[in-house]
Amino acid sequence: MKDKSCTTNNNHEWISFNQWLRQIGASRTTGYRWRLAGIVHPVNIAGRLYLHRDDLDEFTRRAKAGEFVVTRKGGWQRG
Repeated sequence: MKDKSCTTNNNHEWISFNQWLRQIGASRTTGYRWRLAGIVHPVNIAGRLYLHRDDLDEFTRRAKAGEFVVTRKGGWQRG
């Protein structure tokens, strides 16, 4: 049976956005926030969101470099 989450077309690999979020353990809400922030750029194909494999590699490189780390200042702390 063919895997519907990843499609090869003209040497371009695409993966379903929701499938990728499940693979990395991120919620759909997090995925939505990443889209709004411009961190990921899914493409709408026939009403479904897909990511190109090159974009995933770029996301991984940036994440490993710590580009998305958020440092919070002040606020309430446990203790």
